[in-house]
Amino acid sequence: MFIIADLFLLLIFALFIFWMITFVYTSFRGSPYVPIKSRRLHTITQFINSGDRVADLGCGDGRVMVEATKRGASRVDGWELDFMVYLTALRRTLNFPHRSRLHFHFGDFWHADLTNFNVIYTYQMTKYMGPFQQKLLPQLKKGTLIISPDYEIPGLRLHQKITDKDRGIYIYKI
Repeated sequence: MFIIADLFLLLIFALFIFWMITFVYTSFRGSPYVPIKSRRLHTITQFINSGDRVADLGCGDGRVMVEATKRGASRVDGWELDFMVYLTALRRTLNFPHRSRLHFHFGDFWHADLTNFNVIYTYQMTKYMGPFQQKLLPQLKKGTLIISPDYEIPGLRLHQKITDKDRGIYIYKI
């Protein structure tokens, strides 16, 4: 009986350590998980049209991905580094009717191939926007839309800015 309890505690401890490692790693590779408010989610996804191929860089709990699919996106890929948040996203979409159009990647979006996407959603802090422009921007085709709540991308010409109660939502078109 004690062996089972000890194994259970060991498993819980191992999961906690794994989560802490991914949390710390995530802090150095991108922005922390911040759940999006529903009014902002609606504003952001109004730029997504039927047939779009959407990349969510740092997809968090998958809310943007689900809404993009509801708006008609033909494929939505999301990358997430925080393991617990990644699992939350998977759980959120288990019974989602359009689950086949959602593709979750547990990993670092800095290594993602974005050439096949025409809408990029990213919620990254200012310190990551310069590297974003240098590393990922060259992969994007003319006409690709980049949606960035709260943080501007330096050196890109702004297509549209929407100001809401929280802050701005920056829209760029390549």
